[in-house]
Amino acid sequence: MNPTVADEAIELMDTRIDFTVVQEALTLPDGTPTDYFANRRTDNGSVLGVVTSQYRPMQNSELFGFAEDLFKNKGHRFINAGATVLKGGAQVRAKYRFPDLSVTVAGQQHQFQLMVQNSFDGSLKVSFDLGLFRMLCSNGMKIPAFAGSTVSLMKKHTESMSLAFASDAFDFSLKSFHNSVEVFENYNRQRLTQVEGHKVLNGLVVRKAMAERMAESVRAIWDKPTHKEDESRNVFNLYNAVTQHLTHEVAPTRFSLSERVSVAVTDELTKGVRNGISSLFVDSLAPRKPRSYSNN
Repeated sequence: MNPTVADEAIELMDTRIDFTVVQEALTLPDGTPTDYFANRRTDNGSVLGVVTSQYRPMQNSELFGFAEDLFKNKGHRFINAGATVLKGGAQVRAKYRFPDLSVTVAGQQHQFQLMVQNSFDGSLKVSFDLGLFRMLCSNGMKIPAFAGSTVSLMKKHTESMSLAFASDAFDFSLKSFHNSVEVFENYNRQRLTQVEGHKVLNGLVVRKAMAERMAESVRAIWDKPTHKEDESRNVFNLYNAVTQHLTHEVAPTRFSLSERVSVAVTDELTKGVRNGISSLFVDSLAPRKPRSYSNN
């Protein structure tokens, strides 16, 4: 099954980032040294990942302290919107919003949002992940997928962070944020009928951007918008129905799934608006196969 839309078990999330990770050499049972090291939490002893000697863990306190100093040096007011810690601490993300950096899309204010990412299992780059925060409904929105939607804070994971390099990464992220306005305004200009919105959701399922059960939840929001501003029938308001469901219903317990679906949907809608939204139309979905249960 496509990992983008696969149902996932409830994620055990935490908000504690004040732990330290050390690297310990791994040996074979007979004591023979290897080139591998275990990244281990000092507070509870859990192993977060096995890496090579080339990998240097970036302590959370170092990374997030560095990022906040960078934001202050840039002269921007920021809000720490909280941390998400997954896989026992193997992945750590801290979200920041910038009230003085905003754009208007469809007559609504959207703040610049950065997620600072770290990992101790090699699954994430030390990086900025770009997004927008829709003030109207507190929805998180992804920057349309492109080469710069995730911006590394280090030239290599093995190198120390450079203030100059990180400053350039911030500037590039901010430029990408402003460039995204045109994409979302194109969403707003692309009209849809109520039924065509259903067809687009079917298309997103067929293209494996989201699961059918998730599309059904989004369809309910599309059919009965929560906010008056979302009553217009266009791609932007269909997208807002997606982000509303992801932000408020999926992310609290399935953060990783929410992030993957958000990226996949944004990518598909951007291509659909560019190539003709009818390219996403699927009249109906095949009947869902009933689940089979084994007695074993």
